[in-house]
Amino acid sequence: MKKFIILFVCAVMSISVFAACNKKPDGPEYSEYVSYYQTHQYTALNEDFAVSVYSGVRESEFRSDGKVGETQTFYVVSATPLNSSLKLPVNYKLTDGTKTAEGSLEQDKLSASFSSEADLSDIIENLKTITLSYADKEVTLTLENRLENMIDWQEALKIATAELKDVIAENTDESGKLTREIYVKFIRNRFDHESPYYWYVALVGEDYKYSALLINPENGEILTKKD
Repeated sequence: MKKFIILFVCAVMSISVFAACNKKPDGPEYSEYVSYYQTHQYTALNEDFAVSVYSGVRESEFRSDGKVGETQTFYVVSATPLNSSLKLPVNYKLTDGTKTAEGSLEQDKLSASFSSEADLSDIIENLKTITLSYADKEVTLTLENRLENMIDWQEALKIATAELKDVIAENTDESGKLTREIYVKFIRNRFDHESPYYWYVALVGEDYKYSALLINPENGEILTKKD
């Protein structure tokens, strides 16, 4: 239970960062109210780095207002050094075995991680490895597809909206429109790079009130609920 509480705290903290959008994704009922969802998640870990490569759709301009604005596809490459002696710059090279994508990582302002956004649309479906170059070193890590054989964001949305049907009813206006936006995030305990992932689905209003679920991505079991 303690690890689920930590996950909920981490996810709730991100509510002030991620917000609402207008592009309507194809998918199950209530998809048009989803302002953030993830479609891919890869990780790699060795003694020096914890790497995360992920993508999805999010709001172009983050506004936590219970509404869905304009959205866009995003791709993020992130490497967290586990060795404090790391020196800049950090360059990366991703490959799916055939095609590659290269770039550099900038240190995040609010964390120890180095990250970058890039167009990975040509290779995101089947990433194999990432090579990191820094100082006079180079290391290649094998990427693990963390969503392989897991339920996707659409199935997580179906489970959540069925479980939170009373909350949805209470927050639907006279015209039949839901007055909350929905986040569907694939998360884990960010303090533990070996922890498992979970689907976190939250219905967030403009007053920052929210209802949320933590879902096991292996079988769709609801692990924790806040309504």
